[in-house]
Amino acid sequence: MTRVSAFSLFRAEATGLPWAQIGVRALPVGQHAPDGWLDELKKRTAERNNDVHVWWACSPTLGVPRGPFTVWVGSPSLKQVKDVDFTSSQRGGGLLLRWGGDEAAFIVVDFDPINPNAAVGLFAHRTAATMADVVAVSTAPAPGPVHVQLVIKCSGATSALLVNGMNAKVRIRTVEDVINDDTWKPIELVGLPCEQPWGATAYDSSDQGLVAAPVPPFEAAVQRLKRGMPPLGWPPMTQTGRLAPDWVDPDPELVVKEVVQSLLPEIAELYDPGVPERLQFTLSSDRAVPGPTQDGRTSALDTSATTQPLAMLALPAQTDPVLNLATGFGTTYTREGRQDGAVVGHQDFLVTADYERTPSPWPDKVTFAAYAPQTGPHEIVPPPTALTAERNGLVPPNPADTPWRESIRVSWNRLPTTAAMGRVGAGTLARYDAGAAQATSLAPKRDADGIRPLTLSPDGAPGTPGSGRVAFVDGAADIPILSGGRQVGYAVSLVDVHADQTPTHEPADRRPVLPHGLGEHPATGGARPRPADPGRVLPARSRPHLRGRRADGGRCHRHLARPGRSKPHGARPRPGRRRAALPTDQRRADP
Repeated sequence: MTRVSAFSLFRAEATGLPWAQIGVRALPVGQHAPDGWLDELKKRTAERNNDVHVWWACSPTLGVPRGPFTVWVGSPSLKQVKDVDFTSSQRGGGLLLRWGGDEAAFIVVDFDPINPNAAVGLFAHRTAATMADVVAVSTAPAPGPVHVQLVIKCSGATSALLVNGMNAKVRIRTVEDVINDDTWKPIELVGLPCEQPWGATAYDSSDQGLVAAPVPPFEAAVQRLKRGMPPLGWPPMTQTGRLAPDWVDPDPELVVKEVVQSLLPEIAELYDPGVPERLQFTLSSDRAVPGPTQDGRTSALDTSATTQPLAMLALPAQTDPVLNLATGFGTTYTREGRQDGAVVGHQDFLVTADYERTPSPWPDKVTFAAYAPQTGPHEIVPPPTALTAERNGLVPPNPADTPWRESIRVSWNRLPTTAAMGRVGAGTLARYDAGAAQATSLAPKRDADGIRPLTLSPDGAPGTPGSGRVAFVDGAADIPILSGGRQVGYAVSLVDVHADQTPTHEPADRRPVLPHGLGEHPATGGARPRPADPGRVLPARSRPHLRGRRADGGRCHRHLARPGRSKPHGARPRPGRRRAALPTDQRRADP
């Protein structure tokens, strides 16, 4: 069957992860690691310094396939690039090159440098010719007065910006040509860890795993986690020399059991034989949940939450590095070293999925393919910027002789999703008390042990003031009577889908900020609380222990929602606010 490509519907990327360098670069600048930590780093990363993480995402309008994805390896030839008609125009700091809208996987540009003593660069764009739409970059130092060639391999681009170049000649090889190259060889089947068969669903529950040694879906998922689960967490020290919270690794088999028991029953309707893949995003259901609770009192109002099974699958698959592997939307190989059949060298990747009923104008029964050239090394994640911590609200004493309570809001600028900035989709929060030697993690724990990151969500809709900020809220805590206020600080850790953690960061105003980042920041407003208006209570949405969107779209401590599960105190469902898997409105979910 001929493969087709549609970057607005199905994308993939492959990123090199040199874990030893990642661990060293995450250390706070100017600080020594704790005794024994470097030895532990060496031990944990001994066979992981050549990892290649491959992951993919499906648009809601395409849906997810009724069977495993197939991962292929190959080496399509760069020699098959062809001359293409293009237009050029001055744009910003360079020459904008357009070639008629074809998606190019290989781009070769020959040109003369304008300034032979300055560096040259080529920036490939997916759609709009802006830095936010850059999907790949190729640069070179000052070439001197000679003819120059820059080459880009990417998952698909429709234009490129040439910096410091003139007299350009453009050649490309289209994505359609690359995905149908005859060098591709299947290496692995990657899917959900379902039973065989999986109830009354239409999901293909055949064996998965490496093509050379297929195994049942559950075992295949455990194998992926053992090969690719991140060997490192956040750095061991904060910027100010405090010990970071202890990092705990999850158990691979228990992670898969959690997915089987908690997630699969919630998403089984996606694979109902009567539901076309293109209509999976329309499925939703309402369920009753307990109302907000404060000081032992629960609201008598009826409360409910609307859940969408596609969002419950897509969010953890694209924001949690552990669940990305467990749910079958990612896998990990090595360039060299291991003898487990997962050695890929420097080959590129192709991910395919078979669909029976697709959105217009695509025909039914088609194989979608996403090309993913190897990129990297990916060694660092941008830290949180403009990090602040401030009192979010006060809860008056009840009864009157008990302490006041306060919540603290920790916020920072939302990071853009670009080729340069990566794809930071989750984070955790830690707190340290005055005089404490070690910070305390406020992140919920997985059922399978380990730390469960919270999916990041902007504080407002696009175009509103909150759209540029992200926040966690540490829920109401007692202010000791006659204490003059709590003296606490906070640490924010950001993580991308590859499990790379943010480095140590300190805000521009030089106030303390913890690393992983734990970007560290003292809470402001710790003076004696002022009386609130009679009857005033903290808004419900700021009362939970940790405010933040879970990777399944909810606000509970549980990552994978279950029917009848109560949300934490004060959680308030907001129907329809779940993030889509891969929006078609070009939110730049590509490298």
